[in-house]
Amino acid sequence: MTDRPIQLDASFDSRAHYTVLVWLRPRDASVTVGEPVAVVVDGEIQRVISAPCSGRIVSVYADAGAPVLPRAIIGMIRPSIVLPDIIGGSRMGIVAGAIIALTIGMVSFANNAPDAPLIQLPTFPTSATGAVAPTATPIEGQAGEDPAAYPPADDGTTPPSDQDPAALPTTAPDAALEPTADPFATPDALPIEPTPDPDPNGTGFDLDAERTKIINVARQIAALSLQYRQFLVPGTIDANIRETYVVPTLTQLTEYQSQVAQIIDTAANVGTSQDQMNELYRYDSGIGICLDPYIQVDQALATGAPIPEVDSQFTECQTFFDSLPQES
Repeated sequence: MTDRPIQLDASFDSRAHYTVLVWLRPRDASVTVGEPVAVVVDGEIQRVISAPCSGRIVSVYADAGAPVLPRAIIGMIRPSIVLPDIIGGSRMGIVAGAIIALTIGMVSFANNAPDAPLIQLPTFPTSATGAVAPTATPIEGQAGEDPAAYPPADDGTTPPSDQDPAALPTTAPDAALEPTADPFATPDALPIEPTPDPDPNGTGFDLDAERTKIINVARQIAALSLQYRQFLVPGTIDANIRETYVVPTLTQLTEYQSQVAQIIDTAANVGTSQDQMNELYRYDSGIGICLDPYIQVDQALATGAPIPEVDSQFTECQTFFDSLPQES
């Protein structure tokens, strides 16, 4: 009986790859059709693989922790004939079950039949000279046949019987009947690792693209902040300078910072690793340093307080700008 594969079916085609989490039933275990036998994971989602038939698990191709592709065969089941699986409650299933039961009964009857041969071979008494002489006793089923039809051989011995194996013709084995390769054999080589999925959790968030966007926005913020540093000096700032440079620049910088904060919040909610989040937080901290001089000056102008010294913040903003990766 042909072994049946334990396989990821068409419902697993939506993802690029999976990982075997655990085998619920070990090798050589007996299982029933539909019984869960293994669990695979897709990011944080667990998927159950069920037995395609009743039988015994004879092969396990992917151990726990192994990466597998969609439609991959992870094991094999050797089916057992179980009438409830065949019958299935349908009328045709009942007929099929009856035929199987009848066949089993006939085979059992044949195995218990007596071993006596159905054809009685004649006996030949030995003559005084030691040669075997045929008698006229006919073979059962051949009554009335002439014994002369069987003349002795030239050496006086009995001619070969029809049942003599040496007298039977020999034929070469038919090449078409030779066993073929197992269609469910393990492939010679499987891909070592599928192409990395930029969105393994299926969230629609491409971390690499969003990281590049943050770096570009941070570069724009730092350049814009440093562009008007000569106007933010201690003392009295002309109202025209405030309306032309301070307020519009602060508004634009705040808008940029809001875009970056939204990307970072999304990254934190989709399972981004801690090392990757720390890098994004460093960019956010540098952006805050470049905004700080404009925030302090605007608050001072709004309350009538003296303009504070902000050269140190601009120096840190320049250092941050120089440290940004050169990505487009």
